[in-house]
Amino acid sequence: MWFYDAVASGFQYPTDPARLQAFRMAFGAVLTVRFAVAFTSGGWSRFAPGQIQAALARRRHGAARARVLFAVYRPLLVLRVQAAPALALGLAPTLPC
Repeated sequence: MWFYDAVASGFQYPTDPARLQAFRMAFGAVLTVRFAVAFTSGGWSRFAPGQIQAALARRRHGAARARVLFAVYRPLLVLRVQAAPALALGLAPTLPC
């Protein structure tokens, strides 16, 4: 498994850039589809007041942590839907150091 060997060695050995780019594009495309489906399967209204998921989150994590989850969930949903196609297109595939 060339990818796992490359990651485990810290990319110290030469890796074919075409393989890395193909993996990046395929991974980004799969994430794009997966995150887009999150919108159609009720992801946008997942933690809306009165929903069972909101009640379960409050019971499982407590009221304070659940409020943070409710406040952060939708912005992160939008952010990841934007980040996945950016990864697939190669707009910023590496982290800045």
